[in-house]
Amino acid sequence: MFQYITVFDPSRSHGEDDIHQQLLLYHSFIGSENSLNDKLNQIGVIQGLWSLTNSLSKEDEKQEKVVHLHGKILIIIRVESRFFICLSVSKDDNSINHQFYLSHLWHCYRFFTLWHSTFTSISDARELTNLLNEHFVPFWCDLLVKPDTIIKKGITGLFHQSHKMAELEFVHCDQSWESLINQDILLESESYLGIKDILIYHLPKFEQSPGYKTYGLVRNFSNDIDFVTNISNWIYHSHALYDNLSSHVLASNTHYKETPADITTTGTSSNNVTSQTRTIVPALTTTGETILHNLTLPISLAYDAVQEVGTTTGISNSISLFMDYLPKWNPSVVTNMFGRNSPKEDCTKIPPQGYLISPLRSNGLPGNYRQRIVRSRAGTPDKKDYRCIFWYYRDVLVCVVSEPDFDKIQDQQYLEDLSYKLSCSMEKFYATAFPKEKYEQPQLKQQQTQPLSAQSHNKLDSIGFALMDKRTNQFRCSIPSWPLCNETKSYRYGTFLDSMPRDKLWELQQELVQFLRSLQNSRRKKNSTSEERLIRLSNGLVCFIKDCPDEIALIVGNWFDETSHSGPTLVSGLGPSAIRWWNQRKPPG
Repeated sequence: MFQYITVFDPSRSHGEDDIHQQLLLYHSFIGSENSLNDKLNQIGVIQGLWSLTNSLSKEDEKQEKVVHLHGKILIIIRVESRFFICLSVSKDDNSINHQFYLSHLWHCYRFFTLWHSTFTSISDARELTNLLNEHFVPFWCDLLVKPDTIIKKGITGLFHQSHKMAELEFVHCDQSWESLINQDILLESESYLGIKDILIYHLPKFEQSPGYKTYGLVRNFSNDIDFVTNISNWIYHSHALYDNLSSHVLASNTHYKETPADITTTGTSSNNVTSQTRTIVPALTTTGETILHNLTLPISLAYDAVQEVGTTTGISNSISLFMDYLPKWNPSVVTNMFGRNSPKEDCTKIPPQGYLISPLRSNGLPGNYRQRIVRSRAGTPDKKDYRCIFWYYRDVLVCVVSEPDFDKIQDQQYLEDLSYKLSCSMEKFYATAFPKEKYEQPQLKQQQTQPLSAQSHNKLDSIGFALMDKRTNQFRCSIPSWPLCNETKSYRYGTFLDSMPRDKLWELQQELVQFLRSLQNSRRKKNSTSEERLIRLSNGLVCFIKDCPDEIALIVGNWFDETSHSGPTLVSGLGPSAIRWWNQRKPPG
C-alpha cells in the first residue's frame, strides 16, 4: 500500500554542499534501506514535478497535488508556504480512492499542529525531526495495518477543513441538559472565566449507532477557540482507529503493532496481568498477522522488564502495586467517585461514566494522562495553550477546555463536583434525545398494523444527505459508512441506506468521491460560481450534488421509489423527502 513518506524544506538548502539539510523526515514502509543520495534524488523529483505541474496549469497555484508515475502515485501537500509532505502509494492499490489519502495527509499535519506547533515555529531541525518521527510515522503505520479506519469515516474524513456535527432531536422539557451545563458549570462562580469551553460528542460504536446522523459533535458553548475542527477530527480518527476511546488512546500512548500469530496463541489463563496491559484483536485477513492493540509503551516496557526478572528469580508475576498505575475503563461497573451514593447501591444500574484524562490520575503516569495541552493559534503572535481533560458518560465524550492559569482544575474536590454536574446533565441528555417510551413504542405498534409495503416505506428516511457548510466548517451527514445492527437502528435517526452490506456502502462512498471530484473539476474549468448535477449510481441509487462558494450538498435517494416525481429543480427528481430536507436545511451563514 504505502511505499514511503517524507517531509522536507527546500529553503534550508543554499547549494549543493548543504542540500541534505532539506530532508527532515524519510520513512520507508517496505523495509528497504535507501541511501542518502536516493532520498535526495526522490525529493528532487518531487520538487521538479511540483514546479512542472504549476507551469502547465492555468489555475492558481494549489497547495496539494496527486501525481501518477510508473508504479506509484505521489500525494503531495505544501504547508506553511515552504514545507513539502509527500506520501508515495503503490499503483496496485486501488481499494481506496487516493483523495482519502490526500485528506488524511492534511489530517496528519493538522493533528501535529494541534499537539505541538507549526513546523516554522520549531527552529531546531533536530527537534522538528524527532517530533515528526514520533507523530507522522505511527500515524501512517496505524493506517497501514488498519485500513478500515478510512472506510469507517467515509466521506466525512474527506473534508479535513470541517468537522462532523451530530443531529439529535431533543424532547422539550422544563430544564434542558444544555442549561444545566451553562448554569451549573460555565456560569458558576468557581468556573467562570476559568473553563473556556465544553465540547460534547456523541460517539456510539459504528455498527451500534442509532443512525449515522447522530454521530459527532453535539455542540460546544464558545466561539472563541479556533481548534474545534482539529480536535474533533482527531477524536473521530482515534475512535475509528481503535473502536474505543480509552485513557491510553486519548493520551496518544497507543499504537497498532504487527506481531507473529504464534505469539498471541501461546498465552494461558495464568497470565492475567499481561492481558490487562495488552489487548489482542483479530488479525486482518489480508496480512495473516495479528494486531497488537493498546500497546502503552512506557508501562508495557517497564512491566516486561519486571516480569522477566520475576520469571528468572522465581518471583510471582502478580504485581498488583505496579498494575495500579494503569488507568482502567470498565463500562460495566462505575466507581463511586462522588461519595454521594450508598455503598449498598447496585452499581450496575449506574451508567458507565468517569474521567479518562484528568489530574486525578496517578503522578506516576506520563503527563498526557493527567491533561492534554492544545496549541491555539499556533505560529501567530496570539498563540496560546489550553488545558483539556476528558470525561465520558455511556457513548458521550466530554472535552473540558480550561485556561492555562485555571488552577482549580487540579483540585480533587472540584473535579468530583464537576463530574457529578456533568453526570446530571448527561442523564437529561439521554432522556430527551432517546425517549424510548414516547417514540419507539408507537412506531412498533404502527408497524404491526400496517401492510408490508407501507412498513418498508415508513420505517426509515428515504434519503441520505451530506452538507458541508464552508462558512462555519460544519459537516452534517446521514449517509452511513458502516452497516448498522438491526437491534440499535432508530426510526427517528436511520436511513434506508443503513442496511446495505459493508462492501456496497464502501462502493457508494467511492462513487460519491468520484462524482464530487468530477463536479469540482468541471466547475473550475468553467470558472463558474456554482455547479450542480443529478446522476444515477449503481444499486438503483440516484445522487444530487451541488458545489458553490458557501456549501457542498449531497443527496442520495432510491431511484425506483422517487422517479415518478418531477419539478422545476434537480432536487425535485428525488421526491418529496429530498425537497423537504433541501428547503429545511440551515442556510449558509
